[in-house]
Amino acid sequence: MSETIRIVGASDVITEIESLIRESDGSGVKYVRTDEVEADEMGADFILETIAAVVAIVDALFFDGAIVPRLFGILRRHHGTRIRVDTPTGKVTIEVTKDLSEEQLRDLLAAAIAVG
Repeated sequence: MSETIRIVGASDVITEIESLIRESDGSGVKYVRTDEVEADEMGADFILETIAAVVAIVDALFFDGAIVPRLFGILRRHHGTRIRVDTPTGKVTIEVTKDLSEEQLRDLLAAAIAVG
């Protein structure tokens, strides 16, 4: 059974995040689709093969690799935006303020993949 990670936010932000994830080829994440959620919002779906893959791959992508610093850069360019990250194990909404730090971003993403 496959599992999905969904990221929802402003269209321009989601387009940049989609590109970032696609560039992380070999991560075990398969891009599925991007669709319009509301007038100015998009959702991007990425498929993982198992719940264990969600934890292992998201952990490797976001915490061991260079994705968090790059994701942080994307979000900082879009000050005032909000994204929602839905995983099979949790959901988190990230509001980008001038006070958001890279460490806080890591903590929020970790909350979305927390198991148990």
